[in-house]
Amino acid sequence: MNGTAHNKPINVALVSVLIGGVQMIVTMDITTLGILLPSIGDDFHVSKYQLSGILGYGALVFACFMLVGGKLTDQYGPRLCITGGLATVLVGAAMASLAPSFSMLLVARAIYGFGLAMIMPANFALLNTAIPEGTPRQKAYSIFAALQGIAQFVGPAGGGYLAGTLGWRAFFGANVIFIMVLIVLCARSMPRSTPIKRPFDWLGACLFVPAVAMGVLSISGGAGAITGWLTRLALGFTSIALLAVFARSQRTHGNPLLPPSVTAQPGAKALFVAMGATMAASSGLFLLPGMVMQRVLGMAPADAGMGMLPHALAATLTGHMVGWFMARLPLPANGLLGMGVLGLGLLANGWMQPEFGYLGNVLVPMVIGAAGSIFSVIMLSALISSMQSEREQGVASALIFVCQQVGIALGSTALLTITELGDSPIEACDLAFRAASVIAFVGFAAILFAKSRNPRATAAQGNA
Repeated sequence: MNGTAHNKPINVALVSVLIGGVQMIVTMDITTLGILLPSIGDDFHVSKYQLSGILGYGALVFACFMLVGGKLTDQYGPRLCITGGLATVLVGAAMASLAPSFSMLLVARAIYGFGLAMIMPANFALLNTAIPEGTPRQKAYSIFAALQGIAQFVGPAGGGYLAGTLGWRAFFGANVIFIMVLIVLCARSMPRSTPIKRPFDWLGACLFVPAVAMGVLSISGGAGAITGWLTRLALGFTSIALLAVFARSQRTHGNPLLPPSVTAQPGAKALFVAMGATMAASSGLFLLPGMVMQRVLGMAPADAGMGMLPHALAATLTGHMVGWFMARLPLPANGLLGMGVLGLGLLANGWMQPEFGYLGNVLVPMVIGAAGSIFSVIMLSALISSMQSEREQGVASALIFVCQQVGIALGSTALLTITELGDSPIEACDLAFRAASVIAFVGFAAILFAKSRNPRATAAQGNA
């Protein structure tokens, strides 16, 4: 797989669980930060706009180095990248739990994001190559999705409880223990690979990393670090120029960081856009309900964490149904279904009223949105992967996660900024949820466009 060889049989069930377990690190982190942000803000006395950097900076580093992680996966195999990346994430989590200042917390989040950039492409590539096609892979996707649903409960509920009793730092400390267990299990159980010795595209890496960083910072403003519009415009134009040079270099390099074939099929680029839109919209589900419960409904962090339980249950139940839908409907139809449900859930959340309480303002729309979010992410990932060759699964997975993390970084920054605009907390959250629903329907349109451009390639069933 990925230009490497697996010489021994693997325990498919165990590897499937480990793949889902590794992904839980990201899911728990994203879904729990919305619960932790108010406590962190009170501790360090920073604004909500600055708080967006906790998620944004980690996601920025994650996105910048994702293609590097994907290329290393294709050359050295998933096991090495996963275990090495987990060790880096462990360092970032430990630093976050001990951070003496907000600046040091941001540094810890950046280290955390770098480790994830090594892990995630390898993890998803392993799912799409080491697990046999057909029923075993459909079951693996179901396990993967179901574990993310469990993570959406364990993270907010556990993080809210720890924040309310021991402080927000305890969540990152507990994360350290979980990561240590994963390192041991992955090193012992994941298949070994034979490295391929090919020259690494250092020029491509040196062009792509700063291009993505400058592009995201030009739009987001770096959580308040960059305030001048001229500076942001300069960063944006520089990013575009670097990406243009990067694209040209990829056509001439013998072993490019991002092979042009990954996005060459008609409709492929639109699907990557749809993935970014999915995560930008879903960032509202991760961040805003916690703010609604604490700032509007007056719930304590621990109670707000428990209030996210329906989100996790909806995602878990949806995850169990992923394999069933994959076997019966084309992947584009599944993607449209998920994106439509996500958009409707967010739109319903954009009309909150004080008399609706937790049931109407949080529970019902959150369950709808959570089901649509996990469903659309899994189906889009499977669809994009089905269009790629086996030797490029690492890079393709990396580009999927680049789109996801850029979407999260931009979505979280934009939505948290919108929460500053309303005259009241409930009005501000309404505006943010409505904006998130618009983003979701942009993703819906992107899938329709991809389907129209390439009906044959996008008609794949979910057994690839």
